[in-house]
Order: sequence, then C-alpha cells, then structure tokens
Amino acid sequence: LDIGPLAPTFLQQALHPRDACELVEFHASWGGVPRYWEVAEGLSGLSNEATVTVAAMLVLSAGLAKTGAVNFIGVGLNRIGRRSFWLALAMIMVVVGAVSAFINNTAAVAIFMPIVLGLARELKASPSKLLMPLSFASMFGGVCTLIGTSTNLLVDGVARSRGLEPFTIFEIAPLGIVQVAL
Repeated sequence: LDIGPLAPTFLQQALHPRDACELVEFHASWGGVPRYWEVAEGLSGLSNEATVTVAAMLVLSAGLAKTGAVNFIGVGLNRIGRRSFWLALAMIMVVVGAVSAFINNTAAVAIFMPIVLGLARELKASPSKLLMPLSFASMFGGVCTLIGTSTNLLVDGVARSRGLEPFTIFEIAPLGIVQVAL
C-alpha cells in the first residue's frame, strides 16, 4: 500500500488514525495496491512458528497480569522498596530481571511500570531513575532464556528454517547470566 504521503499527518496528528485507514482503504479499492504484492505473501509471516510463539507469550503475560500473580510480586517489591531508594533499585533489577526471563520482556515492563512509578512517588525520586533500570533489567533478563524476548524466538525460527538444530529454552542462559551480572 502506498501510505507514505499519509505519514506526516500521523506525526502532526492532523488526521485521526481511523480516517487515515479509511483513506488507505479507499486508495486500495481504486487499484492502489501494487500487483507485485500478494495477500498470501503478506500473511505468510503468520505461519512462522516464532510469530505464533510471540503472540502466545503476550497472551501468557496478559494472563499473569490479570490473575494478579505479578501484582503479588509488586506488592512485596513496594513493601521492601519503601525503606530506601537503593534497596528499591536493587529489588527492581533483580525481580524484573527474573520475571522477564520467563515472560516477554516488553510485557514485564508494561506490568511493572505502574508499580515502579508508584514507588518513585513514595520515595520522592525522579521516575526516570527507576524506569531506566527497569527497562535495562527486563532486557538483560529477557536474553537469559529463549522465551524472554521476541528476538530470541525469531532467531530460533530462522535457525530452524535453515535446517539448524533448534535452541533449547536455557541454551543461551550462560551468556545472559554473564550479561546480567555485569
């Protein structure tokens, strides 16, 4: 689809996204879809095992958030972290790093962000002093397992498609743990 001319309107918020989609739909209905692009080709990425696994991990992460399993951890983190800024920082790094190894790291950040913002407010600290370590801890924890980050799953999918042996869930853990420790 030729939506390049619509990009500035998104950036300037001059056109509501719904209206922009209607324009693209109108453009496509009048033959604006290039013939070299086939629908089957466009949807072929959904047949990749890694894509389906990433979607499943996001569903799992949402389930953990909805059931309160991660919030339970957050309450404990708040209780311990109220004592001092440095203790809160260390606890955030350890807990988020461990959690993001087993759920998608982006979902871990989304789940823990409100908890960390509340903790920053209680400690009268700048939120960025806790949010940046939250982000880094989720990235470092995510590289400890195959399912921790979408990139690992996609690399595994590419390796499989090229006839290489698939990764095991903890195969990259030694390197990831070294990264976390540094």
